[in-house]
Amino acid sequence: MEKNKSSIREKHKKRVKKKKSSLTIQANMYHKMLISWTSQKVKEAYTTRNAFDFKHVCNFDRSLINAPGPCVLFATPGMINGGFSLEVFKHWATSEKNLVTLPGYCVAGTIGHKLMSGKPTKIDLDQNTQIDVRCQTLLSWEFQVPEWSIELLLL
Repeated sequence: MEKNKSSIREKHKKRVKKKKSSLTIQANMYHKMLISWTSQKVKEAYTTRNAFDFKHVCNFDRSLINAPGPCVLFATPGMINGGFSLEVFKHWATSEKNLVTLPGYCVAGTIGHKLMSGKPTKIDLDQNTQIDVRCQTLLSWEFQVPEWSIELLLL
């Protein structure tokens, strides 16, 4: 498993994109202001390196949907059943260079659930639309995000 984590990290550390909502921006602001609430490891590292200065993370805009190269998008809803997440998934699912990260539980019948249920090669969006799924999928069955996946953002 450690080798798999390393290979995923290496493939995606050069080009990680994140859609930052106003809620994400506010959460990061509070983490910066209230550094005393973080773990001892983060506090100690903060003296030499800002843990909230994500080198490989930027605001996401629609022009990046067709950008060349591998990309990672952390977006809601985790079930990828509608909205911007689904729009991006339709574009990126066909490339093995891209990664879909699922946070955990996804309701049965959703695209997220279908991805979690195995390695699908095709997913039916509706009666007329089918997507070839070639992207990598990273699952987190934990109630908390594993530390190594957070490190993807901090590389």
